[in-house]
Amino acid sequence: RDMLLNLSETTGKNYSLSVAVPASPWFLQKNHVVAVSKIVDHLKVMSYDYYGSWSSTTGHHANLYNNPKDPAWGGWSTDQAIKLYLNVVPPEKILLGVPFYGRGWKGVKNENNGLFQPYKESIDAISWDGIKKLISSGKFKRYWDDVAKAPYLFDGDTFITYMDKEALEYVIDYVKRNRLGGIFAWEYAHDMKGELLEYISSKR
Repeated sequence: RDMLLNLSETTGKNYSLSVAVPASPWFLQKNHVVAVSKIVDHLKVMSYDYYGSWSSTTGHHANLYNNPKDPAWGGWSTDQAIKLYLNVVPPEKILLGVPFYGRGWKGVKNENNGLFQPYKESIDAISWDGIKKLISSGKFKRYWDDVAKAPYLFDGDTFITYMDKEALEYVIDYVKRNRLGGIFAWEYAHDMKGELLEYISSKR
């Protein structure tokens, strides 16, 4: 921060400093988040990757709210993560992270439309562009968890968790209601046509 301030005096320009932080309780317990928040302009809460290849079942990887039926640690959500930071950091300092990609699993037990079910094999991150191709193939059915405010795809064997415009609508409303600093996304390359990015921008 001191170096950027010195640079500003030389160039006459303002520079922004931010830091990406986990959406997990342990980080606030082990780090002086209040002190950091006074130095940076924004804390980017990485509110995604709640589920992945490391999980014992399928699940939402960026759900806004917790579904009580979630078997992993009683479930986790973006709302829970943001509230932890709101306890110690001014809302305008917080940027809520959204993923422009999904995660998936194969060999999923065909129950509960594949949600919270055991699987045989995980799938690497799938870009939003790739997810749109899966949807247009007609092989997958889209489902909506109205408790978690999260969409997912299932074809009887393969389960895909992701974020789309409907989910983003709830996220955008959440950011406005809580007067957060804004939204950031990971990453541009997963939405090459800028479809999700433009949607977020249109709601400002």
